[in-house]
Amino acid sequence: MSLIASPSFERTPWRALLAAAAIALMLPAGLGFVLLALGWVLRQALLPEWGLSLSFAGMVLAASPFLAVAGMVLAVPVCSFLLRLGWFGWLPVAGTGLTIGLSMQAMTDIVIAAPFGLVSLLVLRTAFSIIAPRISAPSEQ
Repeated sequence: MSLIASPSFERTPWRALLAAAAIALMLPAGLGFVLLALGWVLRQALLPEWGLSLSFAGMVLAASPFLAVAGMVLAVPVCSFLLRLGWFGWLPVAGTGLTIGLSMQAMTDIVIAAPFGLVSLLVLRTAFSIIAPRISAPSEQ
């Protein structure tokens, strides 16, 4: 698969796309819980500022699926369209994530929404290529 092109589909592989979207939603939450646990275990060894920063980052990541669901509801149909067009490469997916993140940032005034949208859809793209390697591999013709 190139940076832009991908195999085009007559129908969207919904099972693989929705599983990849679920992974993209849950991965940051899992990382957040790991950070919270790490902060709890190392609370005596860390400087108070570091412990607070670690806890804050963990809480933000653990709560991220509650806000990211709205962006993913917008992103999944666009990703379906990109898959059917044959444009499910890294750059169109990154552009889609950044665009949706910027629109969410404009609506909610959450500054981190744009980079989070970009990273979330790149995680979705990675998860899709892992879940469905035959589907996302370039066809040999």
